[in-house]
Amino acid sequence: MSDLRVFGIRHHGPGSARRLLQALEQWQPDAVLIEFPADAQSELLQAGHLQLEPPVALVVYDQQDIQQAYYYPFARFSPEWQALQWAMREGAVVQAIDLPITHQLALRKRPQLQVNKTDPQLQRDPLGEMARIAGYDDREQ
Repeated sequence: MSDLRVFGIRHHGPGSARRLLQALEQWQPDAVLIEFPADAQSELLQAGHLQLEPPVALVVYDQQDIQQAYYYPFARFSPEWQALQWAMREGAVVQAIDLPITHQLALRKRPQLQVNKTDPQLQRDPLGEMARIAGYDDREQ
């Protein structure tokens, strides 16, 4: 039987990093899932194997438009950095689980959906309005 635990963290929060490390030490999981672009998995693992000293960062950009970039910083007190380092020391599997950067860059190129922010229906039920735009009659679908 697998045991899944989700830890809400504050990025670059020293208190979150400390509590996360305590939880990992107590729990001793076989795998650690880190909020990081899934298509940057090899870069995440490489960062974990190198003897890097934070602050370090991964910068990913569109080769056709270098102003379209994402910056993923790690400080010594970043919970993600601490989880990565813990997993590498303990031999746990590390998996990046965020939306792939290729998708994030592609989404930036799409024209923005224009939304009327003063629409009372949108103010009362934003998920219902999103469902209606997507063609659903029932917001739960």
